[in-house]
Amino acid sequence: MIHIYLKSILISFLLLATGDASAMSWVAWGDWRGYVKPCGCDPKTDLGGIRRIANFVGSYRSREPDALLFDLGNNLPPDLNVEKSTAVLKTMIALGSHAALFNKLEQNGYRKNKSLFHQLESMKKIPWVLSHDRVDEFPGVSFSRMGKKSDSWVALGFSQNILLSHGGKTKVEIKSLTKKWVKYLKNYQLRSKYLLFQGADDDLRYIQDAEIFDVIISSNTMDLKAQPSLVEKDEPGRLLRLGRSYMVPSFGQGILVQGNERRDARVWGAGKLDSLDMNKTKQKDSFELKLGGGLNLSGPVRWLGRTYDGISPVTDIYEEYEKAEARRFRMGVAKRKAAYAKTDYAGAAVCKNCHLAAWQVWAKSSHSKAFVTLQKQGASENAECVSCHVAGFDQGGFVSAQDTMGLAGVQCENCHGPRKAHSNNPSLGAARQYLDSTHGSLAKKSSKHSAKKACLKCHHPPHSSSFEFDLRWSQIKHGL
Repeated sequence: MIHIYLKSILISFLLLATGDASAMSWVAWGDWRGYVKPCGCDPKTDLGGIRRIANFVGSYRSREPDALLFDLGNNLPPDLNVEKSTAVLKTMIALGSHAALFNKLEQNGYRKNKSLFHQLESMKKIPWVLSHDRVDEFPGVSFSRMGKKSDSWVALGFSQNILLSHGGKTKVEIKSLTKKWVKYLKNYQLRSKYLLFQGADDDLRYIQDAEIFDVIISSNTMDLKAQPSLVEKDEPGRLLRLGRSYMVPSFGQGILVQGNERRDARVWGAGKLDSLDMNKTKQKDSFELKLGGGLNLSGPVRWLGRTYDGISPVTDIYEEYEKAEARRFRMGVAKRKAAYAKTDYAGAAVCKNCHLAAWQVWAKSSHSKAFVTLQKQGASENAECVSCHVAGFDQGGFVSAQDTMGLAGVQCENCHGPRKAHSNNPSLGAARQYLDSTHGSLAKKSSKHSAKKACLKCHHPPHSSSFEFDLRWSQIKHGL
């Protein structure tokens, strides 16, 4: 482990000694995927969210007013949830980046819902960069095909997704673009040249080998169907692409930083780092070594945990998002009430009549207080949160705190299924049999096997990153 850090230190000093152009201070973020706020149920995965991102960026700019701010895009939710999309776009505007990549999710979002982009007149304030000839298919979105620039830097954008969506031959078009970039950049005596990149390794390697840019910052390559996890925080080497380029952390859980604060020296964007095996490097908020003379060498990722909470520059945007989610929740009440009128759910209070010992185990558990936890967090009208804190949400069960508090909390029927018919006529079958059959196992198999499947519906990252079934099962195990 030590030799890894020593190699990093050596490379850092070499870059400082040669006055490398990439030493210019910059910050990069992106790949939010609509992740407006972290779940918060698990302190370990409580990372990211628009308020923390804005807090970090605001604080950093106050210390480094000349720092460049880059947004890699892919910030919209894949399902184009209107409440989240609106909050995301407004936050992107508020952060005031110098260049923003019009990435895959933004392209797809525009094609599916042009009105969402057009409703926000201030969308034109986002400094989109995209070097392709096909940007005309996004009318109303203001692009800089040959990048944003000043006397000291230029930032361009590339997205393979545009080429693929038109059936283009990416290698041919990349070669053509590369020639244009070379010709264009010769006209400027610029200190730093940046590329915001989205695409495959082959395309990235070709651009790297052309040695046009001082820094290439990549969009995250994690599958868009993935869920937030700790994999990048535990193995930061995953953020290193082809030894020379780095990508922003997924889901906005962290921010890339290269700057001069506290005389930091960082090694991003220049030189080949293939020999530096960062996959073996573990880091927490960021790895840091202190050397003589007060020089600190910090890792380039700032993980946005709870230390970045507090009043945020986008607090008003976040609060409006919460109100919009609450309005959407309330709009669904009538439909849920109609379903509840024919409900198959009985509620834990009914189960208690015959299964007192099991009920007593449940009543002492955190499951029984799950909805109270949401109420304390002000999230009791957020549908995404509610579904794992009540029984039968959007399935003929829980409606709202006003209508069905008898189904609040994680209850018997979350695992054993709706049991109203059983409570009316116990001879219809035991809860244990229902548990086994509904989770795809035979009744003769143990209920423990099926219970694990029930638990994992909610106890998975990011909600529960270190969930150990055998340990938790022993805490809630009960007879019928």
